[in-house]
Amino acid sequence: METVDGAENNFIVLHLMGSHIYYNSRYPRSFKKWTTADGTGMMLAAPAYANTILYTDFILSKIFDYAEKNLNLQAMIYFSDHGEDLQISHNPDVFSFDMVRVPMFVYLSPEYEKNFPAQVATLNQHREKYFTNDMIFDTVCGILNAPSNHYDAGQDFSSPQYRFNRDNLTTMLGQRKISDDSR
Repeated sequence: METVDGAENNFIVLHLMGSHIYYNSRYPRSFKKWTTADGTGMMLAAPAYANTILYTDFILSKIFDYAEKNLNLQAMIYFSDHGEDLQISHNPDVFSFDMVRVPMFVYLSPEYEKNFPAQVATLNQHREKYFTNDMIFDTVCGILNAPSNHYDAGQDFSSPQYRFNRDNLTTMLGQRKISDDSR
């Protein structure tokens, strides 16, 4: 990111490997907080997976700090592309809802909040609503105030026209109803 000109308008997308299998190869030794052996030498997924999350949080904090100090950061969105069922990974052929429960956050700078109070208010109103990352394109367009001919305000989490709730939202490219999730 050191080659990005902070005086220019920039749209930066970073794809992190994060918590993909093989978990124990997704973080440096210094981030091995939880043990991955059960005493018999068998590797356990949960501790290594937790270490990947710890490392991802660290990386996100470094990205945020750098962008805030050097790139005039206005907005930062983070979301995972999928969740993980630690027993079966994220194989859609043996689906579980753990595979689609993902973290997401939106950071908006004080300057952004001042310049775009309507988006900020709407995002705050939608804080407890359901959303899937299938609709991230429309939400990014809304937050950036950059609609395209493919933009759908009904799928934009920052729009008052956002139309989804637990009963009408699907995931896995429309194949699974969120309301079928018992949690």
